[in-house]
Amino acid sequence: MNDVKKVGVFVNAEIDFVLEKVEKFELDYVQLHGRETIFYCEQLKKQGIKIIKAFSVDERFKFTNTDFYQFDCDYFLFDTKGKNAGGNGTQFNWELLKKYNGSTPFFLSGGIGEADAPTIKALDLSQLYAIDVNSKFEIEPALKEVNSLKRFLEPLR
Repeated sequence: MNDVKKVGVFVNAEIDFVLEKVEKFELDYVQLHGRETIFYCEQLKKQGIKIIKAFSVDERFKFTNTDFYQFDCDYFLFDTKGKNAGGNGTQFNWELLKKYNGSTPFFLSGGIGEADAPTIKALDLSQLYAIDVNSKFEIEPALKEVNSLKRFLEPLR
C-alpha cells in the first residue's frame, strides 16, 4: 500500500491553472498558500479536490478566521507569517495554537528542526495531524538527511 500522496503547492493561482495541474500530475491534494477565498476553496472542493489551506500565523492571527474554511478544506496548515508566502524557515510562537478550537485537523510548519520534537510533543495539540519538515532537514533542496529525520521522529512516537 502506498501512503505517499502528491501535493501541488499554489499561491494565488487561477482556478483553471490549479485544475489543469491536478489533472496533469494526478495530484492527491492542493496546498494553498495565498489569499484564496472561501469561494475559491469551495469551487475546487466541488471538483473533488482535497485541500490543505495554509494560514500565516503571528501574534495578531485570529484562529476564528479558519471557521469559514472548515467545510471546504480537508486540512489547515499553520505556518509563520513572513515576507514570503511559506518557506521562510522561521518559527512562530507555537503556544498560539492552543487558541485553535476548530475541528479541521492541521499541519504545523515553519522552521522546524530536529531539536523541536520534545516541544511539539509537550504542546499536546489534539488537532495536530502532521508536521511539515523542510529546510532544516535538507542536505540539499529536496534531499532529506534521513538519520536526522529518524532522531526527530523518535520522541514523537
